[in-house]
This record gives sequence, C-alpha cells and structure tokens, in this order.
Amino acid sequence: MSALSVAAVVVSHARPDYLKTTISGVTSQSLRPKHIIVVETASDPQSIELTRAAGLQLITPGNLSLGAAVSAALDALPRDFGWVWLLHEDSAPEVGALFALAQAAEISPSVALIGPKLLHWEERSRVQQLGLTATRTGKPFLPVANEYDQGQHDSIADALATSSAGMLVAVEAWERLGGFEDSTPIYAADLELGLRARAAGYRVMIEPSARVYHAGLSMQGERDRSWTGGSRYVARSKAHIHIATTLLPLPAVVALYLAMPLIVLAGIPFHLWSKRPGRILGQLRGWLWAWGSASNRFAARKKTRSFGSLNAARSLLATSKQLRQRRLDALIELPDEPKTNSGIFASNQAWFALAPLILSFSLWPQGGTFFQGLLPISKSWVMVGHRHARPLSVRTVGTHHPRDRHRVRSLNLV
Repeated sequence: MSALSVAAVVVSHARPDYLKTTISGVTSQSLRPKHIIVVETASDPQSIELTRAAGLQLITPGNLSLGAAVSAALDALPRDFGWVWLLHEDSAPEVGALFALAQAAEISPSVALIGPKLLHWEERSRVQQLGLTATRTGKPFLPVANEYDQGQHDSIADALATSSAGMLVAVEAWERLGGFEDSTPIYAADLELGLRARAAGYRVMIEPSARVYHAGLSMQGERDRSWTGGSRYVARSKAHIHIATTLLPLPAVVALYLAMPLIVLAGIPFHLWSKRPGRILGQLRGWLWAWGSASNRFAARKKTRSFGSLNAARSLLATSKQLRQRRLDALIELPDEPKTNSGIFASNQAWFALAPLILSFSLWPQGGTFFQGLLPISKSWVMVGHRHARPLSVRTVGTHHPRDRHRVRSLNLV
C-alpha cells in the first residue's frame, strides 16, 4: 500500500447528474484519500445534498474560476498532506486510479504532475486524452484522442502537460508554480502549468493504468460561457494566443500581435469553405481579447520564463509526424463543437445572410428619391409629418400643349 498522503479536491458546478458518479468513484478508491472536499461553485442544492449525504466536506465559495476554487479548497483543509488529486464533477475514477498515480509518484521522485488516462464517459472503450501538448505555434494539441483503447498507449511516458481532470500534483510544486492563474484562458491553464513545471525542472508524466472516465463538459460546450470565456471557438482562440505568447521568441510574438487582423481576414475564405463560419467570429474575438489584455499575456509569459528555460519543454511539442497523422484522421487538435438545430444565429449561419447586405451597401438608397416629374415630399423621412412642415399643393407644370397638362404633375411646397 502506498504511503502517499493525498487530499482529493472535486470542483463541481451544478451538475449533480455527474457528481453522484464521481463521488462514488472517489469514496471507493483502494487507496483512500486523507481528505475529500467538494467545491460547489454554483451553490446547486442537489449537488450540496449529494455531498452531505456522502459525508464529505463541502464548501460553497461562489462562482469562482478553476484556480480560485482549488485554492479555496486548500485553504479549507489542514496542511497534513503532500499531494492534491484534482477532479471535476464530470471525471469519475476507477477504483484503483489513485493507487496507480501514487505508485508512479513514489517511483519517480522528480515528478510533480501525474495525469491519468482519460476515457470517454459514455463510450468507455475510447481514449479521450492521454496527456497534453502544443504545436510549435502554440496551438493546443492532443497526442492521443478518440482512439479505441487496446493497450497501445499503456507505457508510462513523459508529457508536456496533463489535464486537470484527474491530475495528481505535489503541494510543494503547486504552491511554487502558482497553480492555475485566473487570468489564463481555461483551455490554456493545464498547458501553462505544465510549461512552468518543465521550466522549473519538474517532471510531468502520464500513468495509463490510472483510468478516469471524463465527460468533458467544457470541451462539449455544455458549460456556462462565463466558465469558458465564450464559445468553444473563442476559448480555443484565446488559448492558442496565450500559449503562443509564452512559447514563441519575443520578436515573433510582437509580429503575431501586429499581424492578427491580417490572419483573421486571411482565414475567412478557408473557414467558409470548410463550413465552420463560427471560427471567424472566434478568431475575431480572440484577436480583440488579446489586444485588450496584452499586458496580462506578457506578464504570464514573464512569470513562466522566470522559472527557467523552456528548451526542455520544446522537445515535447507535437511533431510533424503527429500533425500529419491527425490531418489524415480528420481530427485536427480538439474535437469540434457539436452541431445543434438551435437556429440561424446560434449556429453562426447568420454570416451568410448578412454578407450580401454588407457587400451591397453602395447600392442602398440615399437622399431623396425622384421619379420623372415627381419630387420628394421632403429631404428626409424625419421631416415627413413634421408639425412645422408647410402644406402641400399640387400645381400643373407648364407644357407646350394644353391638352397634355393633365399628364405631368408635381408636388411642391407652397
């Protein structure tokens, strides 16, 4: 039996349907955590009742981000443990998950973050995630995603980062690295923590024998947008820019920020052709967000690089072979937003309706409208019916032949 002292922190946000299964998984572990605390950030009555019925410690600190929620849990616990096991309410561990993670921690003293094998909640024979990394341009990338679990990835391996769902992290490393930053985009928080750990000289590894079933509510667009910072397209764009700001050399980062408008414009034809118009708005909002919060991005870059060199981390970035294979599998980076029939605006198809109107702006009527001998009633619609407007009279326009006078008439102000 492992001698590791562990506190389990379950961050919940109004999803009692998933929390019930996760609580059952945590409380039935073969290696019992020393403390189990649930942080209910939405103060959901059903989630609170489930937690109390299980006899677990509960705090309801309000609608906090992930990093603040974990910090609130640690502040509420006595500091008599050396490791923290982070779980979401939609990440249910198998009975031996914590024991497998603890064994890996004891075997490798230099390790600070250990991640499990994440399997799909519904289709449990498929791998959802097995570690995290990024491309050389800073785009989040899953080395293994949506593959059938046949034991082909069951060897322990180093990784750049691991998901916060099921992550086992040393308390000393957590405090030294600063945990999850509240100003960091939610999709970049795991990667940023992994980068800082690598820069500080810690190991980050994956223990495939530790299995956790993960619904991935954030990745499926089933969280509140306040939690993800916008739609999935917007959240992914923010994460890409944030990690790129940290990874790229400073001249390249400055060039990236200056070229963002051109990048957004250049991507419009491709996104329309690939039938993903939502990415246009996602990139646009990501660009505006990056410019508006540039000081925070560069402050995060400075903090990460203050822990040490990122050269070791670069060797764990996605390889060209992995990128080619992902393109062949048609699974570029993360799974796309599920299709819904929620209407033209929710599906971002309104772009197609607005585009012709915008392009034909020069053809819109402007000023008074004339037709042959008819003059406009007023110079603008605002003047029509104005109380100071003079009465109208009809007069006949002079013609060469009296018999034609009834044919041409005009409206004039008296």
